[in-house]
Amino acid sequence: MRRLGPPLAGMGGVIGFIALASGGGGAIGGLGGIVLIGGIIWFALSWVNQRRPAVPDDWRHSDAFAYRPTAGHEPSSPTKVARALARIETKELASSASFGVGIGLLLLIIVLLGLVWGSDFADEPLAIPEMFPIYVHPLAGMVIVASHRARTRSTRDGTQELFDSCPVEESTRTSGHLLTAWLPGLIGFVFPLVFAALILSKLTVVHGAIGARQVALPFGAAVLCFGAAALGTALARWAPWTPIPIAAVVLVGVASINLATAGDRTTEPIRQLSTWLTEPEVDLRFTAPHWAAHHLWILALVGIVTVVALARDVRRIWVPISLAAFALLATVSAIAATRPIDPADAERIAALINHPDDHQRCVETGEVRVCAYKSSDAVAQHLAKVVDPVTEAVPPGALAGWTIRQGFDIAIEQLDPEVRNRLAPSSADQRVIPLVMSGHSEADQGALLWAALTAVGATEQRSDALVLSLEGEARGVIALWLAARGVDERAALAMTTFNSGADTTGANYYRPWPDSCYAGPTPVIWAATDLDSARLLIAAPDDRIHELLQSDWSHWTNRRTSTAELLEAAGLDPVANRPGRTRTAEC
Repeated sequence: MRRLGPPLAGMGGVIGFIALASGGGGAIGGLGGIVLIGGIIWFALSWVNQRRPAVPDDWRHSDAFAYRPTAGHEPSSPTKVARALARIETKELASSASFGVGIGLLLLIIVLLGLVWGSDFADEPLAIPEMFPIYVHPLAGMVIVASHRARTRSTRDGTQELFDSCPVEESTRTSGHLLTAWLPGLIGFVFPLVFAALILSKLTVVHGAIGARQVALPFGAAVLCFGAAALGTALARWAPWTPIPIAAVVLVGVASINLATAGDRTTEPIRQLSTWLTEPEVDLRFTAPHWAAHHLWILALVGIVTVVALARDVRRIWVPISLAAFALLATVSAIAATRPIDPADAERIAALINHPDDHQRCVETGEVRVCAYKSSDAVAQHLAKVVDPVTEAVPPGALAGWTIRQGFDIAIEQLDPEVRNRLAPSSADQRVIPLVMSGHSEADQGALLWAALTAVGATEQRSDALVLSLEGEARGVIALWLAARGVDERAALAMTTFNSGADTTGANYYRPWPDSCYAGPTPVIWAATDLDSARLLIAAPDDRIHELLQSDWSHWTNRRTSTAELLEAAGLDPVANRPGRTRTAEC
């Protein structure tokens, strides 16, 4: 029970703090309550155990006996002793409060990002592995503190003389502590796999091809945790003072963040030298970092720190040789990781943008083609089903020749210069609806609205620099009615709801346009009165509205036809005038 106390206290402290900060409800509150109950039980049992007599009442002194060592006894090798020490020190590391704090932070990441907000990764599932290294940093930071405290235990407890009397060299003890890195390394490897499994279980559509780059990332997360244990041990040998590991965590964090945000673009090569890679802001298929060199760079740093930890007590020739070898490896890998993108990769990425037809597959739905990159076939199939109700509700010819094409979630200036130099001028005469496709519900609603707006002709008069006003126009109300064909009653209500009192952080800020992070920037705005009219149209019998629109589609989608005229023709009462217009927003 003694070993369970500190980690439970660490986990309970972290989770309890977050639970209180968030109001103590939901999954976080439940998890915090479980850990809190466990901590209370532990403290109660510890209080009872501390008050038990150290010597049983029936203990009696026994006669002395002579100790005789086994004949032929030979001392164990330093390697065996280090392994034996590692088994004990691993238990001590796992039972420390600092380690418990690290585990508590990982649990919070799993609960918040893996369970509560897991569906937010639907737009780019392949971005999940890219975040594995940053997600294990909280654990790595706490491992630095825990490893430092474990190696300096004799100094803090005033028992160094007792350890000096043992037939074990300091270098062997250091090796034993370094070998405890397997535990945080194992957790750093398993945690990403559990996290990814939780996220994938919440996604409607899983797309994207998994390659060596994604497979290597869990191993990279494990290497970071190995390095944390080595750094804590090295600091303990060279700077055995309590504030040192905390200062190291802060300094490493600041340096990594500055490296990860260096430059003006997401694909900046210098960012590959950071242990703290930021969340990718671009579609991964348009990037080609030298990821293998990045992992080799991190591995070289771990090797340097490990040798430095042993160099305090070992005076042998292999120490400077190993240090020089790892330093050379770090230099070579740093140069390789920060070199410009390979010409072959630049040509491949530019071709994806210049000639998307050659790299995409299309699915037919009515008169519309839905095209996506070959690794996103599942998204194209899904989106074709999503927009199918719109294509069925419009008359023939309304969407003829239009293509819903998967775009790319990156500004041109964010691409590598070698890619930008190969881009061809974009064509303005294509009848294409560009979308950043995903399986997210907000993206699905955005696709419905884009298809509906295209059917009524609203997209032909807008551009990326212009937000088109549909205030008072019947076609704006028709677009909302068409989009509602593909959603349930609750989603249709959300599509036509606008709260003029909501601030920029309110839940209704993006309405009726869905979250622009998934549906793209708001292309049009409606009057509040138009939303009320759309609700009346949606509530009316579908057959009646469908027959009315089919009877004279060109008239009802003419920009000069008013909403009031449409309601009158549909036999619906006019709505009361309500001031206000929907807002525009960008992600």
